[in-house]
Amino acid sequence: MKRPAAASLFCGLPLPSLPRSAPSASSASFPLLPPLPQLPCLATGPLARPQVRPQVRPQIRPRACLFPGLTPGLILGLLLALLAFAAAPPQAAAASRHAKDFAGGQANNHDGSQASAPATASSSAQPEAQAKAPTEAVVVLARLPHDPAAFTQGLVLHRGALFESTGLYGQSSLRRLDPATGRVLARHLLPRKLFGEGLAMCEAKPQRLVQLTWREGVIRSYDPANLRLVAEHPLRGEGWGLACRGEELTLSDGTDTLRFLKAHTLAETGQARRVRDGARPVARLNELEWVNGWLVANIWGEDRLAVIRPGAGRDAWRVALWIDLSPLRRELANGAETANSAETANGVAFDPAAQGGRGALYLTGKRWNTLFVAALPALMRQPPPGGAAKATGRE
Repeated sequence: MKRPAAASLFCGLPLPSLPRSAPSASSASFPLLPPLPQLPCLATGPLARPQVRPQVRPQIRPRACLFPGLTPGLILGLLLALLAFAAAPPQAAAASRHAKDFAGGQANNHDGSQASAPATASSSAQPEAQAKAPTEAVVVLARLPHDPAAFTQGLVLHRGALFESTGLYGQSSLRRLDPATGRVLARHLLPRKLFGEGLAMCEAKPQRLVQLTWREGVIRSYDPANLRLVAEHPLRGEGWGLACRGEELTLSDGTDTLRFLKAHTLAETGQARRVRDGARPVARLNELEWVNGWLVANIWGEDRLAVIRPGAGRDAWRVALWIDLSPLRRELANGAETANSAETANGVAFDPAAQGGRGALYLTGKRWNTLFVAALPALMRQPPPGGAAKATGRE
């Protein structure tokens, strides 16, 4: 049987002949088909397809990278870090005992270690239209030697003897000093686990020295004659500054709030008072001293004293005067080394017999080599109005 012509498809060129029947399974080989001939007519015939020029992509020269060290992973990490920084809310520095000592330029915590700057304590109360207290510069009457290694936390002058509480773990102590020479006459070392703090003399019989500890929850009582430990009592929260007036102790804990203890039992009375300068809270209240009915307080991290009016009424427990102690730092003797090691002002004691009965303040600081005797400001020579009222008198 003849194969149909394929001239119309292949321009008259006959296809090669194929075998009539498929080879059997017993055949030794299968004849391969010859290759198809060149078909030039496909390019010119009616079935020809248009020729398409291949597109040539332009060569793009890579630009020089400004930061050849940046890898894709590093770039992604930087982008994620920027997004996290933009989404994070601003964080205020902690207002706590572990704040920077701005006054001395020393980034030191209460325990002598480095720390970040403190933030001012906030208050939820509505601001009041009340002016802040004025400031007076300290007036120095005398300069006495002081142990530059003493981390002073409390200071008491009693019947010509100066008692000092020092801090730091493993170095805390209670000392009796000769004020004129700074010589240590007697010393009681605290256990290494205790950090010594504020100190007060309670005249209530039996007379005793009362010393705070920082975070250990302990108040210690001593016999002032020989510095022998008499008793220990529990303390709620932190202890910073301490002062005694009559049957009551005033305690600071690093906030703007003062608490009160019974002198005989050292139990809390349940009373508390917040200290303001105008409408602003005064945080970081530290060493305390009662002077002619005024409460004097060091401010931790600052070289100044707050003179606080106690009692009742609108102006009660507000700062009536600031005493600027920054000139004392400039007087710290014997070169920059001593001045740089000195930390914040801390330690105030009252001598009512000084200056012919006008009184004077004994002032020093942490690791200061000088004990300054300062004149009493005119405001403090007389008790405040209503000063005879109890220290915890209600506002």
